[in-house]
Amino acid sequence: MKQSFVHPGWLVLLAAGLAFAASPSAAQSTDEKQPVAPAPAAKKPATKKPPTAKPGKAKKPEKAAERASDNPLDAKHLLLEAPTGYHDGQFEKFGIYEKTAPRPQPAKPIITALPLPLHKGDRIALIGNTLFERSGEFGHFEALLQQQFPQQELVVRHLAWSADALDVQPRPDNFADTEQHLTHEQADVIFAAFGFNESFAGEAGLKDFRGKLTDYVARLKSQAFNGES
Repeated sequence: MKQSFVHPGWLVLLAAGLAFAASPSAAQSTDEKQPVAPAPAAKKPATKKPPTAKPGKAKKPEKAAERASDNPLDAKHLLLEAPTGYHDGQFEKFGIYEKTAPRPQPAKPIITALPLPLHKGDRIALIGNTLFERSGEFGHFEALLQQQFPQQELVVRHLAWSADALDVQPRPDNFADTEQHLTHEQADVIFAAFGFNESFAGEAGLKDFRGKLTDYVARLKSQAFNGES
């Protein structure tokens, strides 16, 4: 095992150095030799002056007509005093208007019985409320009808209107009513679906509903929508 050796003179020098470093005079002399630099002064934030308006006349806003002349093909820049209406004579024959559409002629009512007989070429109209109006989006009733009578060549027309009631059937201005549409379609057989709106009256309104339904069906049966019966 090796032994470490330290010269006695080194211990004396080391002790003297430590004593000098710990003395106040040594610390003061050290501070004098290494002065601390003063902190730099904070700079003031730069401020920009607002631009001064040059003397002269202010720019006038462009007129709408001038903007339209920039691009006359751009519809959003076109100025119209009134919207132009669209008219095409070839569609007039399809219009069914209350003021001009024909109404059915009176006819002698016929007695109906179940099962309802259907003849070849019969034109069937569906009228009423939302029940029939929404069924037109699916075609289940028509498909089953044609499947049951494949040789009859039946024609089905949907004329129902959502929220219709027996005595309340609002329509837009100059829109043909139900009887005018039935006449236009030359209906031979009519299926009517009513009662949902009337059901909100409860049992108290049942008698009134039956009376209105009887009168409504009697009126339909006394009109010659197909021109014959």
